[in-house]
Amino acid sequence: MYNDMMKDLKDKMQPVVDITEINKKAAEKLFALQSACMTDLFNSSIAQMKALTAVKEPKSAVELQVQFFKTLESKLTNVAEQEIATLTEAKDQLSEIVEKSITEMSELPTNQFGDFSKFTDMSQFADFSKFTDFSKFADFSKFTDLSKFADLSKFADMSAFTAAPVVEEAEKKAPAKAAPRKAAAPAATTAA
Repeated sequence: MYNDMMKDLKDKMQPVVDITEINKKAAEKLFALQSACMTDLFNSSIAQMKALTAVKEPKSAVELQVQFFKTLESKLTNVAEQEIATLTEAKDQLSEIVEKSITEMSELPTNQFGDFSKFTDMSQFADFSKFTDFSKFADFSKFTDLSKFADLSKFADMSAFTAAPVVEEAEKKAPAKAAPRKAAAPAATTAA
């Protein structure tokens, strides 16, 4: 049973393994292309600098630069085309795997996941209509006369209060601390 389960898991995970392998190969090819391009660019730039130092006339220097940039453009275009071809090939392979997986999923028998119709029948749940009458909670008639409460408008102007006098008044009202009392000596007992 364990072997069957592992084989089934391996079969189910095979598309993920294939996708990972395709991405790995594409990334390796792109890294190799970029590395070769940078090496070639570095070497050709050094060679161009050496060639420019040997030139005595400005016209020859301009011609060397034009030739260098034409060669550079063709090399970069070639690398870009190879990268696009690599990405397109990887995309096509990935699309094929995804389409195959979707086709296999659509071919699964519908009863494989069990009968979910029992979860769509809401009649088995309690009748919640009795909880929609909130009228007994919305009766605020008892609270309509607020004249019993003090006028709070006098508390709106807080500029009359400062922190320092409040602290001083609290210190004045606090009772003085009494000196700690010494414990009385134990009474002498006489021996009979």
